[in-house]
Amino acid sequence: MSAITLSRASSNYRKVAQKWYGLTDEQMKSVDIHHNPPRNQGGRDIPEHLYLYHHTLHAMIHDKDYLVWAQKSSGNKTNKRGRPPSKTEPTPRELEVLRLRNLGHSRAEVGALMGLTDHQVKRCVMECKKYGWAYTGKSGPKRGSPARGGVPKGTNQPNQYTK
Repeated sequence: MSAITLSRASSNYRKVAQKWYGLTDEQMKSVDIHHNPPRNQGGRDIPEHLYLYHHTLHAMIHDKDYLVWAQKSSGNKTNKRGRPPSKTEPTPRELEVLRLRNLGHSRAEVGALMGLTDHQVKRCVMECKKYGWAYTGKSGPKRGSPARGGVPKGTNQPNQYTK
């Protein structure tokens, strides 16, 4: 019993399939070759593993495979999946927002100076902190404090529900 062994270096799987199915060069132009089982599952360039398909049918077969391959992706070292981050440091605008906040300006003041919303100012500071830039500003007054119009804890406050 003899076995056919073809190395990848010396074989062209399209030529192997053409010879196996007895097709001319003209007929091979409109044909896609599909490995079954796929190469990544042990399929080889031998006639028994090669199937002929029209290019639209072959594309439909691989549409499902792409979803499976994407789910098996290990990603990269920086993110769970996908491309590495394109941003490695804060932008000049974010650094300017951080500088103004560190000087003691409120989010509303920085937003008015730079034409940003409060949320955008907050995101700029968070981006800077993510890359190691220090935010030394103090948080605002807490709920119930006199600075916000409240009465300090521990003082006798009139109860509006008693007579």
